[in-house]
Amino acid sequence: ESSDVTLYSSSMNFKVTENKVTSSAYKQGKYYTLSRNGGVKNQTWLVRDAILKNIKAAKKSIYLSLNHFNIRDISDALIDAVKRGVEVKLAVDNQEFKTRINNKEMTPQFVNDWKKIEGNSKKTAPVRVKYYSHLPSPRYWLLNHHKFILIDYDQENLDGTTLISGSYNLSKTAEHNQFDNMVVYKTIRNERIYKSFL
Repeated sequence: ESSDVTLYSSSMNFKVTENKVTSSAYKQGKYYTLSRNGGVKNQTWLVRDAILKNIKAAKKSIYLSLNHFNIRDISDALIDAVKRGVEVKLAVDNQEFKTRINNKEMTPQFVNDWKKIEGNSKKTAPVRVKYYSHLPSPRYWLLNHHKFILIDYDQENLDGTTLISGSYNLSKTAEHNQFDNMVVYKTIRNERIYKSFL
């Protein structure tokens, strides 16, 4: 309830209604119906929109560590941030490593758009890929399963820092097919958390 921590969940994109006892769904053991806010074509994007709002408010830096990155609007917002002088850096999982734009994984889209910004064409894009083994054992995977965004970290002024972290991958699946969360941390009260994520 405090203003320094806010929870967003993709479950907020749905409405739960109780089925009538006389309905066939109820008789089949389906006591509740889940329906999408806005319907299938215009379903709400509450978590994505909260992330976009914070990216658009960034003044100095945006550091992302991602497992999946599949939302074009977020890639475009990051490019807009770069254009207004914000330092943007991504650490992504192995599966995000693609050299061609494919309209699914946004890492190659971000790199392509970043290189088109004046003065960046010959520079190395600020993207690092966490490689890991594909052996069928968790002992060797060591994948980058993080999902967090650290915005405007400044050790001298942590009151302007924002941390976004949770189970939500930056994907349509996380927004519309699963119940995932993102917690937004603000104010100096979260100083220890900011430093840990940095």
